[in-house]
Amino acid sequence: MIEFLKKQVKASNDKIKELEEKGTVTAVNVEFEHTVNNTKYTLPLELESQGTRRYYGFSGILALLIKKSTSFPIDELETSLHPDLYLHFLLSFLLNSKNSQIIATTHNREILDNKDIFRNDAIWFTDKQDSCSTELYSLADFDSSVVRNTTNILNAYKSGKLSGTPNLSDTFIDLDL
Repeated sequence: MIEFLKKQVKASNDKIKELEEKGTVTAVNVEFEHTVNNTKYTLPLELESQGTRRYYGFSGILALLIKKSTSFPIDELETSLHPDLYLHFLLSFLLNSKNSQIIATTHNREILDNKDIFRNDAIWFTDKQDSCSTELYSLADFDSSVVRNTTNILNAYKSGKLSGTPNLSDTFIDLDL
């Protein structure tokens, strides 16, 4: 495992040197400090977990969104992040930015259970049609017979009332066909 990590770091360093020679990148050495049994050590960013690297990357995005009025797309917001971390990121954005917008996709349906953070018009669903096209619609599109102030949105989604869930077939697989 150590040899694999050394090769990854070397490949990354070689790529940075190549870009530096072209004059397109200025390298910065980013290290994280850890303490184990009262002993401090550092790890380069490349050796940190994917979640740590992703959240570190979000810090730059957050700074941009706070400083400049901009829209920023994030595909699969929850990838490699603990649910508390991406919620922390979203709350930090909502409380500190004034005129920016995040357009994020997620497969984490539990985010629907947080009415205190997201308005109905900020939640959108995609639903793949039989024709393989994708329909896009907002939670705000549903009338009061489907979504009320007291509706548990997560349960309504899981039960299929809001569509957007995959059509699953039988789980039995017969390999002797």
